[in-house]
Amino acid sequence: MVRQGPREVVWTPPWMGFGNVAYLWLWAHIRNTEGADARVLDAPGMASWMTAFPRLGPELGITRDAVAFRDKRRSAVSHNYGRFGTDFTSSQLAEFLQRYYVESPAFETAAKTERDPQQLTINVRRGDYYAVQHRAQFAMDVVAYLEQAVQESTAAQGRPSRIHVISDGLDWCKVRLGWLADHADSLTFADPTDGPLRNLTDVAFSHRLILANSTFSYWGGYLNGVLRPDSKASVWAPRFFCRTDEGRSAWQLDPAWSVVEDIPGGWDS
Repeated sequence: MVRQGPREVVWTPPWMGFGNVAYLWLWAHIRNTEGADARVLDAPGMASWMTAFPRLGPELGITRDAVAFRDKRRSAVSHNYGRFGTDFTSSQLAEFLQRYYVESPAFETAAKTERDPQQLTINVRRGDYYAVQHRAQFAMDVVAYLEQAVQESTAAQGRPSRIHVISDGLDWCKVRLGWLADHADSLTFADPTDGPLRNLTDVAFSHRLILANSTFSYWGGYLNGVLRPDSKASVWAPRFFCRTDEGRSAWQLDPAWSVVEDIPGGWDS
């Protein structure tokens, strides 16, 4: 009863990764533009991201020792933050991305790299999605999905000059995705030493994309839409996101993206 603000603080659990926390930062940005005082508790794993995007911390973040006793606490997990068109609009998202990401030194540097307009970049999510902890919720037949997505992308935009794979499971990709070489003039994989920031900028600046059912992928796609607003239909994403969500449908998808609605055998195959 005492903690009624006026400042609102989203209480971020330490396990949250960049993709999830980015939705919280977006929420805080929207609330602040509405005249509120909203902040997101700094999570331990976000330090490198706030260094790369230096406006995030001072404008949207707050350290634990700076939280006042009367600040209103808001759960990061019992509220929705990522529903496209419900929790945020396309214009709110674009304004947030422009201010906090696109205008950062990291993106200004990445923008100087020349990109092949016929390269198809594929982001593959592995990690804990396919470990015991989250497999039942998020795992899908990645090979079947990519076969379908590459087929649809090629039919719509032509054969790519190169397919470039970015993933948190590159060893798995090199073993299981060699067949992608038959669908382009060349197949390459990201350098294993590339960090998450390099992966994000490479996804964001690509002319053609196939995304995974992950928040990291979605943010790469959102940024791509700001950087290349005329090519949103060149972004492909799976309809499926998570089995524990109603309808299993990815409510984070930009409606302008191209969507793989189903795969042979279904998403549970």
